[in-house]
Amino acid sequence: MEQEKVEILILELGANDLLRRMPVANMKRNLAKIIEKAQKKNVKVLLCGMLAPPSVGSEYQREYQAVFPDLATEKKVEFLPFLLENVALNKDLNQSDGIHPNAKGSVIMTENVYKALNSMLKK
Repeated sequence: MEQEKVEILILELGANDLLRRMPVANMKRNLAKIIEKAQKKNVKVLLCGMLAPPSVGSEYQREYQAVFPDLATEKKVEFLPFLLENVALNKDLNQSDGIHPNAKGSVIMTENVYKALNSMLKK
């Protein structure tokens, strides 16, 4: 069922595509389709970027990280460069898996989103 009266879509990826080394072109195409579908319904989009660790290889890392600003520019959507700014790699802000934010990290992540989202909200 589709939501009615949606005004803003916050779009971000989890780590699964990255960890599975999904081809970057596929990931970009999938994100583009989501953005296009939202825009056809006059829904504003906030695209949240993600960084890839060096362990994925420099070429994949570079291509992966370029998808987010490239799509934001191509599709003319608002952009948050790094969703996990000030959270990633901080063991006090992440669960034991070292990937997912804990409660404290989630607060910071939410603040990151709100800073980017604030200008999109109706006054």
